[in-house]
Amino acid sequence: HQSYIHFPRIHFAGRFQADPSTINNNPDNFDTYNFPGKTEEWNPTGSATWRLVDTRITRVCYANEVCTSLESDDALNNKLLEDGNFGASAKLVDYDVDFQSSTQIYGWSMQVKDFFKGDFQRVGFQYMWSKMKVNVFSMAIFGVAYQSVLTNVQFGSRIGASPIMQHLKEHLNFSDKKELSIRFNTDMYDSFDTSANFTYARMVGSIGISGHDSPPYFTFGRMLKPNNDPPNFWFSPFVYDYEKKTLLLDLGNSLAITEDGNILKSIGNLALAYTNKTSDIIGCPDTWNPFGHIYFSDLGNYALTAGIFKIDVGKVDLRKSRVILAQTSKITIISTYDCPLNPLDK
Repeated sequence: HQSYIHFPRIHFAGRFQADPSTINNNPDNFDTYNFPGKTEEWNPTGSATWRLVDTRITRVCYANEVCTSLESDDALNNKLLEDGNFGASAKLVDYDVDFQSSTQIYGWSMQVKDFFKGDFQRVGFQYMWSKMKVNVFSMAIFGVAYQSVLTNVQFGSRIGASPIMQHLKEHLNFSDKKELSIRFNTDMYDSFDTSANFTYARMVGSIGISGHDSPPYFTFGRMLKPNNDPPNFWFSPFVYDYEKKTLLLDLGNSLAITEDGNILKSIGNLALAYTNKTSDIIGCPDTWNPFGHIYFSDLGNYALTAGIFKIDVGKVDLRKSRVILAQTSKITIISTYDCPLNPLDK
């Protein structure tokens, strides 16, 4: 069930433009007897364009779990990830005027010139939440994740300078599933028409192998869920590998941010732990068993890590245990299948 969260994988970060036509968001505007409608909202002349802007490969992680951001190690690093469409741009489209919380991308192809190209299989976004913690409401506060596959993958003339491209090509050559897994997170969307960044936002993501039995639109694994309201933490997929004694955790769309896109300082250092309690509601204090940590300084490398972390769990068997993610600076649980905890560093 290999996917974007596993090794090997490619990380990318940058910006995109999404230019929806908001005049289509109100069903009254489709009334031909009263056309044009009066409810135009914030972008009535939008073109529905979806396109990448200033997006680059930031890091590659090989099958041996070694990661690098150096071009001298892998020529794919720092290359532009661009739209691969010829002519018209991809389009951002709502399912329905009465369901605008899972917008799809149609007709999108992406490429790193001379290295690879693939077609994004359309899908709606997931896990929307108020990610940015500010006092003024705007579209910028929302964070979402898109997860899908790249089909029709082609490789270019320069893959000889990229070990990870060679590995992916070799894998696809011998696989009956000719797809790559992709997930990316978006936030900080600017919906103010007087702004120089109007219709632009941030994008950070990862591309990896799509395993033979892997679902295309979600991660085959488990999920941390938020335990406070309003949350500073959101749903976070993770994969536990019993044989390797590791846990892969995706926090890319899971931690609250400031107006400038940085992780809230109040989140601090994080600890991973487990409990063998099985009830949905666990009384506290309860015994918890820490097995790993993520430092706040590591959370600041979002563009490089895409929010994905590998945790060595040692001799711990998590197959039947509930996993807990907690702040270590104070007695607060921020995500769990469970219960408030004591600090790890007590």
